[in-house]
Amino acid sequence: MNPDSSNLTDFLLESMKLKDIPRTGWRRIGIPTGESVADHVFGVALLAYVLGDARGINKGRLIKMALVHDLPEARTGDIPPSSGSNQQEKLIKESRSMQGIVKSLPAGLREEVSDLWREYALGETREASFLRELDKLEMAFQTLRYEKSHPNLKRKLKQFWTSAGAIVRDADLKEVLNWLSRRGT
Repeated sequence: MNPDSSNLTDFLLESMKLKDIPRTGWRRIGIPTGESVADHVFGVALLAYVLGDARGINKGRLIKMALVHDLPEARTGDIPPSSGSNQQEKLIKESRSMQGIVKSLPAGLREEVSDLWREYALGETREASFLRELDKLEMAFQTLRYEKSHPNLKRKLKQFWTSAGAIVRDADLKEVLNWLSRRGT
């Protein structure tokens, strides 16, 4: 691959912006140097790799989906549920963002990345549903880390435990979430 002539580098450069985009929820409660979206994506992908073998889920597809699930945020920034945007508005913004981000990719790869993101966004497959739970489980891991490093914010961090508990339904993941929660709040 010649980087000067490849549109892949455009895609990669834009995707790497996720390293600089902070996760909004942590900032809102007073964590000034919270994780980036890329940090979060790494955590979700690692959970997909480690926990994705069960339930007849296509682990390779799950890991790929984890890597692209927040890709639109390279353009939109992190839009948390508390932003005031309803889910439909958020989906439209992120869909437009995704179209722009993948436009420089070769057709086959563009379609694969777009399809994986759309599958996650709509949450209609087993992989997408499971990844949504892993997304919240990763948030719980991060919540515990912040409780340890910012004990003064423990009360404010409680909302993240509640949010994770509302989404995580898989029995094995729920067990991990409960284990984490007992070490936190």
